[in-house]
Amino acid sequence: PLLSIEEISEQTDFGNENEPYFVSVPTYLSGGDGTGDNVKEVMTTILGEYLDYHDNAKQCLGIIGSGNKNFNIQYCLTAKRYSKRFNVPFLADFELRGNDKDVQRIYEDMVERTKEVNQ
Repeated sequence: PLLSIEEISEQTDFGNENEPYFVSVPTYLSGGDGTGDNVKEVMTTILGEYLDYHDNAKQCLGIIGSGNKNFNIQYCLTAKRYSKRFNVPFLADFELRGNDKDVQRIYEDMVERTKEVNQ
């Protein structure tokens, strides 16, 4: 399919990703300033486990992060951490729920990234 949206949750049966995909991940953290050892991801840990499962991260074309800019250094930190951990481009970000301009910008970023990979 051209577009498929799947939520990864505690109920997800892990499988092997065989097609390229993008990940959108919110930032929910607790502890410190988000950079030290005391920071703990909340509610998104399962996505990290899914990306780590077999070769799933190799099919990921990019990670899109959301967050709240009021949290300064923690803004989109989960997406940035997954990008570094799995060597996947941090493709785009948006604040809170985003807006129409964010949708257009992120769509264009996804199209461009797909073209890059398919060259």
